[in-house]
Amino acid sequence: MAKELLERVRTRTEVSRAIGILQVWNACDRRTASYDLRDGREHRDDAQRMIAVVDAAADGSSDPDTRWD
Repeated sequence: MAKELLERVRTRTEVSRAIGILQVWNACDRRTASYDLRDGREHRDDAQRMIAVVDAAADGSSDPDTRWD
């Protein structure tokens, strides 16, 4: 049961992050981004692909959280 819960939380986190990425890319609201992400596709696979693209292009020095270490 705990593994299933962890997997659901992980999936929800990935989808939420991907929705945020779509909001920025498309300059749209959360509802539109959510609809675009889930429109006839497997949303978790799409979410993981978008996150990978953003992470690959990210400059770690511009991440404000890196200064807290």
